[in-house]
Amino acid sequence: MFLEGHGERSPLGQANFDLGQFGQELKRKGVNLALLNLAKTPDIPANTTALVIAGPRANLLPGEVGLIQDYVKKGGNLLWLADPGDQHGLQALAEQLNLTFLPGTVVDASTQLFGIDDPTFALVAEYVHHPITADFKELTLFPVAAALQSGKDADFHATAVLRTLARSWTEIGPLKGDIRFNADSGEKEGPLTIGYAWCATCRRPPPRLRKARPNKPNPANNAFSCWATATSCPTPTWATAATSTWA
Repeated sequence: MFLEGHGERSPLGQANFDLGQFGQELKRKGVNLALLNLAKTPDIPANTTALVIAGPRANLLPGEVGLIQDYVKKGGNLLWLADPGDQHGLQALAEQLNLTFLPGTVVDASTQLFGIDDPTFALVAEYVHHPITADFKELTLFPVAAALQSGKDADFHATAVLRTLARSWTEIGPLKGDIRFNADSGEKEGPLTIGYAWCATCRRPPPRLRKARPNKPNPANNAFSCWATATSCPTPTWATAATSTWA
């Protein structure tokens, strides 16, 4: 179930902003897609397998956010795909998950090794042993990602499922010209977490990393940045919501 009505990325659209390729792949795998406008249908259907919030560009109403929070609290599965910057009314949801979005956009000098001239692509080369990343075997790229931090919470157990390399950082300044890491401006150096998974009740030992195969990296989708997903145990509750110089 994809939330709509706030300029979200559409699983049925074909624009670069949209998630049409992602939607087609879900259909190919037999997943039924539906759109949900909470202003028209002020309830999340009980048969919703997962709710997807894909980068809204307009503020959600407090009542809509409250419905989503209740859905998560009751164990509903949530996939939150978030862009850097304004979270458009979803701050209360982030607080519920004890999630913080760091200022700036993740840039990664490592991507120059693959001939990528755009500094806003973040590279992930290692994956934890987790259901979300179980079949991830190659390098992946995440364009225009935000760095995330998750605090300890009695209600949710967080696992960092997507981590950038050491030569990445959160760029707060303009994304053009000579870009350099500047700790004095509050920028954070990598590795950085751009994806978390939250489990509502389970407690697990720290995950082990496994390296991806050094093939050519594949973009994660049409154009989404960092992502957040949320589900509940025994099927874990995921919310996954993405070095010094770029010349």
